[in-house]
Amino acid sequence: GTAYADPYKTTVSWYERQSNEVAKKEVWLCDLGESNQWRTSFGWSGPNQPADDYPVPYEEGFIVEIPTNEFTPQLMMFIGRVPITNMTQVIEPKCYNFANMRLPVRMHPSQMNLLQSGFKGGLTSLTSDRLRKLDRQMKSVDQDVWYDTSSETWRLSGGGSAAGFFIGPDDGFLIWTRRSTNSWVWTTSLPYSLPTRLMTP
Repeated sequence: GTAYADPYKTTVSWYERQSNEVAKKEVWLCDLGESNQWRTSFGWSGPNQPADDYPVPYEEGFIVEIPTNEFTPQLMMFIGRVPITNMTQVIEPKCYNFANMRLPVRMHPSQMNLLQSGFKGGLTSLTSDRLRKLDRQMKSVDQDVWYDTSSETWRLSGGGSAAGFFIGPDDGFLIWTRRSTNSWVWTTSLPYSLPTRLMTP
């Protein structure tokens, strides 16, 4: 867009880990004619400031809003480094934690070190923390899973096994801590061996 008030602009927003999913930071893409520039909306040092060099909170999920006058899917390419150390982030209780794994693999909840970090299961989906994957096409929650402490298995909230539920590198997801009463630190272990000086393995 040419201004923040332009309805045909691309925005990227990050969210507070609260019960009502309030956006805490946002940037928008300013069309300068021959080039573009990311600029701040709110939640930074001030509105409408250059944001090309601002650090991105990698551990947090984010939402990209494409202008409504675009009718074709847009391909996004993310360029960066894969992690070489375990990653940690604080998960707040009784709220929605919009999160990101930042790992180049698809993982089942049983592989994500959730239970070991503090994720609370239960006897039903109503008494367990939940893991919700987002559906970017429908702009809504996709699948929702929980941990059944009686059978010690991950299950879909609508019923059935969650054996086919995986979180991928480009998936946004929520950790809904409906049972957790205290914050906990989610530690994501690396699912691969680090390369050596000779790039092996």
